Amino acid sequence: MADQDLALRAAEAALTDAQALQRAGDTSAAFAKIEHAVALKPDEPGVLYVSGVFAHGLGRLHVARAFLQEARRLAPAAPEVAFALGNLRLEESAAGSAEALFREALDLSPNFADARRGLSSALCRQGRYDDAEVELQALDSAGMLSPEAAVDLATIRLRRDDPGVRFILYRIVAQAPAFSRAHFVLADLYRRLGNVGQAVAVYRRTLAIDGQNPGAWQGLGLTGVAAGSMRTAAAALRRALTLGPSDPVAWYALGEAHRGEESWRGAATSYRRTLAADPGRTDALIHLGNALDELDERGAAVGVLRTALDGAPTNVMALSNLATVLLQDGHIGAVTGLYRQAVALEPGNPVAQYNLANAFRQSLDLAAALSRYGRATDLDPLYATAHLNGAIARLTAGDWGRGFREYEWRWRDRRSRLPDYARPWHGEAIRGRRIVLLGEQGFGDMIHFVRYALLIRQQGAHVVLECYPELRRLFSTLADDIELVDMGTHPGAVDFQAALMQLPLIFSAAPEVTFAPARYLAPPTGGPALPRPATGIKVGFVWAGNPRIEKFHKRSASLEAFLPLIEMPGVAAYSLQVGPRAADVVRLGLSGRLVDLAPLVSDFADTAALIDQLDLVVAVDTAAAHLAGALGKKVWMLPTHVPDWRWMLNRDDTPWYPSMRLYRQGPDRTWPPVVARIARDLAALVSS
Repeated sequence: MADQDLALRAAEAALTDAQALQRAGDTSAAFAKIEHAVALKPDEPGVLYVSGVFAHGLGRLHVARAFLQEARRLAPAAPEVAFALGNLRLEESAAGSAEALFREALDLSPNFADARRGLSSALCRQGRYDDAEVELQALDSAGMLSPEAAVDLATIRLRRDDPGVRFILYRIVAQAPAFSRAHFVLADLYRRLGNVGQAVAVYRRTLAIDGQNPGAWQGLGLTGVAAGSMRTAAAALRRALTLGPSDPVAWYALGEAHRGEESWRGAATSYRRTLAADPGRTDALIHLGNALDELDERGAAVGVLRTALDGAPTNVMALSNLATVLLQDGHIGAVTGLYRQAVALEPGNPVAQYNLANAFRQSLDLAAALSRYGRATDLDPLYATAHLNGAIARLTAGDWGRGFREYEWRWRDRRSRLPDYARPWHGEAIRGRRIVLLGEQGFGDMIHFVRYALLIRQQGAHVVLECYPELRRLFSTLADDIELVDMGTHPGAVDFQAALMQLPLIFSAAPEVTFAPARYLAPPTGGPALPRPATGIKVGFVWAGNPRIEKFHKRSASLEAFLPLIEMPGVAAYSLQVGPRAADVVRLGLSGRLVDLAPLVSDFADTAALIDQLDLVVAVDTAAAHLAGALGKKVWMLPTHVPDWRWMLNRDDTPWYPSMRLYRQGPDRTWPPVVARIARDLAALVSS
């Protein structure tokens, strides 16, 4: 046997061994066999071709290219070699070169179906979907459309939402029930059509065939995000990312799942991973900025959102979200300018109009704010949040009639729902009937509006009052025959229901006509006793509100700001502060000057007992200020420059609490000037 024949046989044997080693997972040994085969027959096109294909499969793209190019030089009329080079160039993201090679293969063999499918893939990579579809239709017309090519055709048609795609996919699934990619694309179609149940079922069928399909896991996750099943979605997306850890789509969807659960740290991490894989994604930058804002990393949030705007200066969401972050620090001029840009870009966008209205409200231009809220609701008549914020602007301006009517839009907001215990009460005769008053919103709101339970009781109704457990003992002092139930507890058989904050509307409250008894709550007997002061006026201080509602309202002050009052001669100072900010007393070393009452407080009844023993309460806008007013105690309250609606504007009293005086923050939005005014009045009170 000739030496050339022996060398060829040895080379073929080496390639056979390489194939076996590749199947066994020993890629290094397989590659060594390939190199040995080429060394034996470096001028044999067939050996070079097979070795190039093997090397490609092993990920040795540079070597594969060298082998295949040499095979093509030796056998320029071999369509398989041009086809193999085209596949290689496609993997190297050289779609234009791949197109030329696939066309070369087709010139040599016009019925080469795989080459035509490869050409279609190269055209898709260049965004030439119509041209790609023509190539696949040619295969279909010739009866040469393989299941793989048919799925390619369906995928192209999915881009234009062609409803006929499903029939192509049904046919493929029927012909090749084990072809997982067909099931996967069908599931994607169901997801795009919003058919969640079918999509989930077909994604799971895909995974039953191929549990390592990252796209199917990703699809399950995307479907879960769309359906609001965030925890299930996150689990599926994490599985997808174990299979494809650099997939920006999966990372972004995982960020959305975390965002849906308000898991902001996880969301920020996921959006960062999205951007590491795809730095140009404006949506990921915007949502990263939002997540950082929620984490109170506002400086970083502003930087990220400015980067988003640098890349997309006309992106309305980026403009609006940057403005929303800046709004928290009082940059009203910059905020209004950004929102105006958003409105100019999309005047028909109701959210843009709503955001600009919020900026006007923050600058106390309530007329302009109402105009923009009106434009938002004209564009989207069911825009509940715009209706609600318009109502708040009206209430702040003193238009309580229309304001309270519009305030009912809060029940259209997905975050607020009324239970259905009985028919709504609208003020009709109620003597001898049983009504449940539903608690809503915060502690201060419930203390404020619980007064109306007494009016309803005076009309002869049996009142069932829903309340938070922290308020139960305090509210037991309203009247012996008012029945108390915990929030969310079924009240039993009732004839009517009304939410507490609907009652001002039902009773036609107006700034000049309110139900404002001097004292409608009292501490239960047996409450904690106030530690005896040495001398002086007993003043209780509250300088911080609930941290959960601080983000935009900025109701809290620092304890340092209150020092001129606490250290004033003739003042016996007590801290009524509860929660994390109660620790400020120790942090500032004030324990000897400011008596911390927090250890004596287990609920609002205890706080009421302590307030009732004080001469004065000085408080920012918190539940403690409402409680002092409801107890009829002298209370000096510090509203922010943009106050809660109930304090209205331009007055130092309030129709709600006869014993309350308001010390408003000025346009500088700082507390020292306010404290200075209080100090003058407190000094006068001490001297008197």
